[in-house]
Amino acid sequence: MRVNIISCVLIAGCAGIVPFAMADQTAVLSQSGDGNASAITQTDSNGVLAESYIWGDQNVTSITQHNVTDSGASIYQTANFNRASIRQFDGSNQSAYINPLNTVGAGESNVAEITQSGNDQFMTITQGSTGGMIPEDTGGSGNRATATQSGSFNTGTIGQPGSDNVAVLTQSGDGGSAAETNTALINQDGTGHYASLKQSGNLLEATIMQTGTDHEACSDQQGSDGLSWISQTGSGNIAYVTQINGGEGQNRSTVSQSSMGNIATVFQDGSNLISTVSQSGNDNAASVTQN
Repeated sequence: MRVNIISCVLIAGCAGIVPFAMADQTAVLSQSGDGNASAITQTDSNGVLAESYIWGDQNVTSITQHNVTDSGASIYQTANFNRASIRQFDGSNQSAYINPLNTVGAGESNVAEITQSGNDQFMTITQGSTGGMIPEDTGGSGNRATATQSGSFNTGTIGQPGSDNVAVLTQSGDGGSAAETNTALINQDGTGHYASLKQSGNLLEATIMQTGTDHEACSDQQGSDGLSWISQTGSGNIAYVTQINGGEGQNRSTVSQSSMGNIATVFQDGSNLISTVSQSGNDNAASVTQN
């Protein structure tokens, strides 16, 4: 086994570094295994920290930070054939983490990508541990997670303790303060799930929880003050939720599916709208339209 450990600390004013006011950049690359590739690029930001740790073989990690303030980016890969990238561009106070709690036994052949631009963004992707919270000795494989954030005050979390799942999270915030933060959570336990979560506006909250096999869930929120909750257990359930709110008052949608082959569609266009869909049998179809 080949062990490569690279630690690099860049302080403005050192030889060969173009000085920027109050700039302080720290980069840490640690590789333990064979055939791994890591890259960190940092430019003229203040208080920047980037860390990439690999324990395994044939992993690829990449962190790029450009003109971002007080940014933190960390990637941990603890198995084989995983790919992870974090890209943070213009903005301030950005934080991005991929597998921050995994120190043993993450799964293989996972792909995680985070792209952030704007102000006050926070994103976490965890692959191969229970609920993204507790490390396990064995983890999921073949997962793919993509997260893109722009605007201001977005918080997102993707957990993939299962295998062969796909999660896509897109947030575009236009809130003027932290009190108007958009919050998004996707958790996929089991195999073969697809989840897509989109938020554009402010004060939006969405959760997709998938357990079992082969579920599909899509949540699209636009405007302000929306709440969407999708929970799927069993096998082969489908849920689509669209919320558009241009007025006062919160729109709320809850979809709960168990058993097999259920389909639920919810469309809300207005304000102060409430929808609850519960499906516990097989092959049921439900459609809700509110405006």
